[in-house]
Amino acid sequence: MMARPVQDVQRLTQSLIDRFSIPAPPVPVDQIAAQLGIRLVYMPFSDNPRLSGMLVREEDTVKMGINSAQGKQRQRFTIAHELGHFFLDPAKNVWIDQGIGSAQISYRMTGESSGLHTAAEVRANKFAAALLMPAEWLARDFAEAQRQNTEWEDEDAVIRSLAARYQVSLQAMIIRLLELGLLETAPQ
Repeated sequence: MMARPVQDVQRLTQSLIDRFSIPAPPVPVDQIAAQLGIRLVYMPFSDNPRLSGMLVREEDTVKMGINSAQGKQRQRFTIAHELGHFFLDPAKNVWIDQGIGSAQISYRMTGESSGLHTAAEVRANKFAAALLMPAEWLARDFAEAQRQNTEWEDEDAVIRSLAARYQVSLQAMIIRLLELGLLETAPQ
């Protein structure tokens, strides 16, 4: 079976939100995985602290390993990322995702890399961003934040507030806002 194209990501993530009747952020990715029958295993990955997570498909079980030593926001993104592999790349049985430095995250999210990350990793990151920060919700919440802050005095505070509401990192939120065209440039 071939991997699904990036165009399917929005439709697929919206179908999960609808299927599990998720009314508002934060999206409970751990509960989605559990309800899909994926066994979540949290461990510190002491031998390789850069390891963020893994997805392993066996005959009749699917397990997801999550680095418990990483922050909650990172764990949520990792679960969403591994769900991306689960849905978008069903033919591969094992995915092992190394953590990366913050300077490289935008490359993994946007696909603008020099070949350091595969198309499958970019697709999984786009899936994770779309699942954790659905475009429709984020556009609505961003517009509401703009209305409440008519002079747009503290853009950083608005972005931090949205990141907290969606339980994602500040960097993931900025990248998603840029990707959706809600921000023109990254805050300094």
